[in-house]
Amino acid sequence: MGEFSDKQKKYLKDLLGDLNSSLNNKIHQLETSITAKLEDVRSEFEEKVRIYEGRIKELEHINGKLRKELNFIDKKQRKNKLVVHGLDPEVGNIEEKVIDIARNSLQVELNSSDINDIYKVGKGAKKPVIVELISYRKKCQILKGANKLKGPVSSYHRTYRPKKELNIKCW
Repeated sequence: MGEFSDKQKKYLKDLLGDLNSSLNNKIHQLETSITAKLEDVRSEFEEKVRIYEGRIKELEHINGKLRKELNFIDKKQRKNKLVVHGLDPEVGNIEEKVIDIARNSLQVELNSSDINDIYKVGKGAKKPVIVELISYRKKCQILKGANKLKGPVSSYHRTYRPKKELNIKCW
């Protein structure tokens, strides 16, 4: 039983050839199927990327518009505000002290009705005071007279850093 006959060898050879051919066909079909599926996936992916790129551009445009609006609103909000540094923390009524300084040191007629809001910000013993005035004109009058003060007086900046600082002593 050791050796195969020529007929058996030919049969086995034909059988192996048929199997090899069948396997090659199956491999070719799988390659074609996988390639087609990969192409579909790539097409879907590219379409989604195009959609997301368009959406990103749209959102960047909206973001730019919103940033401009925010800057405008922020500028508008700061327009009538002043930061007063160097007020004594022991001062009882801050509003009265600010009005007194405006009238006596700056010769600017300032009343309680000219002040919309007044509050302390920041840290430390001598916290800066934000004074929100009713009109921009009143702020300009105060800043014009600020050279008569001893200490820094500045425009309000949203980060509490003066945007425009005058090197003037408050008192």
